[in-house]
Amino acid sequence: MRTVPQALERVIAGSPADEVEHDQLDFKRQSDSRNDTVSGLADAAVCFANATGGTVVLGVTDNIPGPDALLGTDLDPAWVRRRIYEKTQPSLDVMAREFGYESVRLLEIVVQEGLDVYQVEGKARGCPEFRGTSVAVQ
Repeated sequence: MRTVPQALERVIAGSPADEVEHDQLDFKRQSDSRNDTVSGLADAAVCFANATGGTVVLGVTDNIPGPDALLGTDLDPAWVRRRIYEKTQPSLDVMAREFGYESVRLLEIVVQEGLDVYQVEGKARGCPEFRGTSVAVQ
């Protein structure tokens, strides 16, 4: 399992980010809409919480290899943490921090393995481990 710095080194060296991701690491890019961005982050956080935990790095695009993959983000980590907490049921608290890599500002969002089944808008959607299965929530 690669750490965030190791994965970013591979991206900089020419591997597309989607080839470097694994079951505990996901790269996301900031969309034009802050709300769309945080919705995608909440979905990813729910997936990790419903599995074994993981890390989302915001500010990296999946399909461009090399240094151009580092797009950066201007989102505030406290705002991202709060919005993920508000958008998830039950409320999911994550750790969010900014860090610099190759002079680009990124966010690292660390999600612990959850004790409950977490959802966004009533669904644990977009999670590969839940495709084809049904998750009962009471």
